[in-house]
Amino acid sequence: MTNSPTPITFIKLGGSVVTFKNQAYKPRLQVLKRLIKEIKQAQDQTNQIYVIGHGQGSFAHIPAHKYQIKSGCKGKKGLEGLSKTRLAVIKLNAIVLDEFNNFQMPAVSFLVSQMAITRSGKLDKHNFSQLEHCLDQGLLPITTGDVLVDEVTGCTVWSTERVFAELASHLHRSNQYQVTKQIMVTDVDGVLDAKGQIIPQICPDQKLDTKQLKSSSCIDVTGGMRHKVESALEQAKQGVETVIVSGLKPGRLFKCLTNQACPHTLITK
Repeated sequence: MTNSPTPITFIKLGGSVVTFKNQAYKPRLQVLKRLIKEIKQAQDQTNQIYVIGHGQGSFAHIPAHKYQIKSGCKGKKGLEGLSKTRLAVIKLNAIVLDEFNNFQMPAVSFLVSQMAITRSGKLDKHNFSQLEHCLDQGLLPITTGDVLVDEVTGCTVWSTERVFAELASHLHRSNQYQVTKQIMVTDVDGVLDAKGQIIPQICPDQKLDTKQLKSSSCIDVTGGMRHKVESALEQAKQGVETVIVSGLKPGRLFKCLTNQACPHTLITK
């Protein structure tokens, strides 16, 4: 008789809640600290295993946009863009890591750019096995949107949603852990309709007005809400449900993590 895979919850702290997206390289420390406190309280109560991701907000999106590295990076200017963008990734990741450790949570950095190479934007070579080892030891992996070396274009940009999708696929193949849920913590209450009301649930066969999926008004090279919803619908096909919830409203993340009612959008099959 084989043991069932251990359920995992992915939590993305959006760039719009962990940074001030209209102020370059400025973290929202008070919001970040509160969200981490909610995560810790939920974990203490439920013993659930988490993997944390965070957006890059006003950090890596700025050099990524300036150097247009989403379309690749070759030559001296391109290499400069890759270097500066990855440095911004590391800086914000270190800030988030530090705050988790301040709450006595054993957080470790988990940057996919150090474990994978792409080819024309698609995963080519990788070794994500460190993830299971971290989880086995009770460590808390902290990942983020990232800039990967690409064998054709020089580099490619992965959103946190893309990172989550690749890590979820890896874990599902291992049969040791199974991602069952992901929570996207944003600066809005959920996906909103034309009247500004929360759409409570979205399924793959549901048609949405593209206005509801518009990208952020601030610099965002990875697609904003549209990308979140499209990524979540793909994850739903693999049995992963996604909750989109506000991180600016105190207590809502905790309620989601402890299965209490609160305003949100659920994306599921």
